[in-house]
Amino acid sequence: MRALVYLGPRSLELRDAEIPPLRPDEVLIRVEASGICGSDLHGYLGKSRKRVPPLVMGHEVAGRVEALGRAVGDLAPGATAAVYPLLTCGTCAACRRGDTSQCSSRRVIGIDRPGGYAEYVAVPRASVVPLPPGLPALAGSLAEPLANAVHIFNRHVHGVGRRIAIFGAGTQGLMALHLAGLVAPAFVACVDLVPARLAVATRLGATLALDARADDVVGRIRAATGGEGVDVAIEAAGASAARQAAVACVRTGGRVVLLGLGEEVTPFDAVDIVNREVSVHGSYAYTYDDFVQAVELLRSRRVGAEQWVRPFPLEDGPALFHRLVADPGDLVKAVLTPARASR
Repeated sequence: MRALVYLGPRSLELRDAEIPPLRPDEVLIRVEASGICGSDLHGYLGKSRKRVPPLVMGHEVAGRVEALGRAVGDLAPGATAAVYPLLTCGTCAACRRGDTSQCSSRRVIGIDRPGGYAEYVAVPRASVVPLPPGLPALAGSLAEPLANAVHIFNRHVHGVGRRIAIFGAGTQGLMALHLAGLVAPAFVACVDLVPARLAVATRLGATLALDARADDVVGRIRAATGGEGVDVAIEAAGASAARQAAVACVRTGGRVVLLGLGEEVTPFDAVDIVNREVSVHGSYAYTYDDFVQAVELLRSRRVGAEQWVRPFPLEDGPALFHRLVADPGDLVKAVLTPARASR
């Protein structure tokens, strides 16, 4: 099979590799779609300690069941499925209370074991989430990024998000904007550096689309909310300036949810956070239930992101990663399609 292998900072190479053997409880997936995540770009640049070369990355995966381990009897070859990439123990304190993304022995497909930038990937049966009939693999691969937004809205936005600001109009930010459309808040601001992404945000219903380089972001958001600020700010860019602006634009008693990775250390005005009783939350990944809910949202077409998602063949991978970190232009979401047209 062909596999796109990360060899070190800014180095990816398409190689021939063996089709992975199956353990008894595993399923072989023929990969039809594998999305490029911002965290993969972070790893490509050599800024992720978690991604150790040589590595086949890719954790936003969907495809068809190709073969079954001998202990798997409830799936049929040819079925379309998405891959839930978090491997958790199920027994630690975090898992027992339902916080599976915080499992003390958590491992991730595409980080701790080979992922979906290959024609085939072997995954545990527990990671296989069947896709509903009629939902193509390209859409199914969006379940993983969408699940991040589902997790945030389930835990931090539900019931309090009358006014929302979203920092970052990449995949995660736009997924949050999709969900905001379902909640139907009175006001949604979206902030980014790329005009093409802000144009997508406007088409998706953002009340205010702000260019972080040209606009007084905090001033514009506060003016649009009568000087009060938003109830919830979601930071999905991973930049210190975005995190600081998120804190500054929430109302007294408001919530800030940090999702973006990127810069590791950000200085905050702690006295301001204390005086205004601003709650700052981290959000990492999602639970299995969040992931299944994301699949259902895609099936029902309540979230339809295909208009800003573009597929690319696996061999375009090296050039595509370079483009995404150098000058993405109007490319918001790129998905690799490893499976060949004929077998």
